[in-house]
Amino acid sequence: MLFRSVDEKLEEVQVVQSIRVQVDKLDKLQNLVGETVINQARLMRLSEEIAAIDENLGEMVLQFVEDNETSVRELQDQIQQVRMIEMGSIFTPMKRIVRDFAVKNDKKINLDIHGADTELDKTVTEQLHGPLVHLIRNAMDHGIEKPQEREKNGKDSAGTITLRASHQEGFVIVEIEDDGKGMRSEEHTSELQSRPHILV
Repeated sequence: MLFRSVDEKLEEVQVVQSIRVQVDKLDKLQNLVGETVINQARLMRLSEEIAAIDENLGEMVLQFVEDNETSVRELQDQIQQVRMIEMGSIFTPMKRIVRDFAVKNDKKINLDIHGADTELDKTVTEQLHGPLVHLIRNAMDHGIEKPQEREKNGKDSAGTITLRASHQEGFVIVEIEDDGKGMRSEEHTSELQSRPHILV
C-alpha cells in the first residue's frame, strides 16, 4: 500500500477559487464606488459644518467620516486591482502570429517576451492588441530579413523580435524591438499617429 505525504494531501486541498465576472458588472461596481467617494467628500464637509455648531458632536461625526474614508479607499483600490490583468494575456497569442508568419514567408523568427506579468487595466490591455499586432507584423515583414540575407550579413539565420512591458514612473511602457534591418520611422508614424494612446 502506498501512503502519500501530508504535503501531497495539502496540495490537493489548496485549490485556488475564482469566478467569472462580466466586465460591464465591474464597470457598474466601479461607478458605484466613484459615487461613494463623492458622497464621502460631502460627508466630510457636513462634519465640518456640524463641528461649527457643536464641537463635541462634530468631532464624533468627523471620526466616523475618517474611519469610513479608509474603508472607501480600500474598496476603491480593490476594485482597481480586480480590473488588472497581466500583459501576458495579449503577449502570449503573439507567438502563434509570429510562428504562422515565419512558416508562410520562409523566415526564421523568435519572439522574446519580457514583463508578461506586468499588470494593466483590462480595457486598456484589450485596446493595445490591435496596435501590437500591427507593429509586430511590420517588424516581421519589413524588419526581419530572410535567413540567407541575414547569414550573408554575418547575422544568425533566425531573427529575434523582443516584446517588453514594464512599469516606469507610474506608467506601463510597452516596447517592441527587432534585430533586423529596421524601418524608416515615418513608415510607423504615419500609421500610428491616428491611433489613440500611441506615442511615436
